[in-house]
Amino acid sequence: MTNGLVTLRAYRRFPFYKNEFLEAVEKSANTELNSRVCNRWIGSRLDMTAAIFGCSTVFFVVAFKGKIARTDLTFCL
Repeated sequence: MTNGLVTLRAYRRFPFYKNEFLEAVEKSANTELNSRVCNRWIGSRLDMTAAIFGCSTVFFVVAFKGKIARTDLTFCL
């Protein structure tokens, strides 16, 4: 792991590669942050869609309990 460290110090290129490394880490961190934000946004939207669909199905079943045959209401679930 330290094979190239002596060469970098000998040619005084250590600050250059350190800055390159830090820029690469910054890009990677920004990409990871954007990925996590998008995943959370999509997850919350899917959860909300499922909750709305489930609540509307329950409301439909309860509202039309005596008006529609039970066999037809089972298809709603």
